[in-house]
Amino acid sequence: GPKLSIASPTGVLLVPIKPDQTAAFEEFAKKLKAGLAKSTDPQLQEQAKGFKIFKSAEPFGKNALYVIVIDPVVPSVEYDVFAMLQKTMTPDELRAPETAEMWKRFTGAFAGGPSLLSLTPIGQ
Repeated sequence: GPKLSIASPTGVLLVPIKPDQTAAFEEFAKKLKAGLAKSTDPQLQEQAKGFKIFKSAEPFGKNALYVIVIDPVVPSVEYDVFAMLQKTMTPDELRAPETAEMWKRFTGAFAGGPSLLSLTPIGQ
């Protein structure tokens, strides 16, 4: 996935999803959130603290739009959502034949790579 380390206190990822593939992305989001919740990896636990996924009511061109808000950002850590999910899975889960199908389904849902906004608060 793209290198997404965020050099600001807050990050937002705009994730365009094919309109007929929102169920696949929401399955991915649910699996990622559940994986982060049970992870014992200290880095993933830190990342999970500020990690929220939203569905936008407004479309993004002809695609559905999901927004991942990361606040606070864990500095100099990658926010590659596929790698994050991979790290929450056991070796058995990673080897399971249905896992390859799952990755295909999840990656096929993306209409393009996420756009990153690195946000810094002002006027506080």
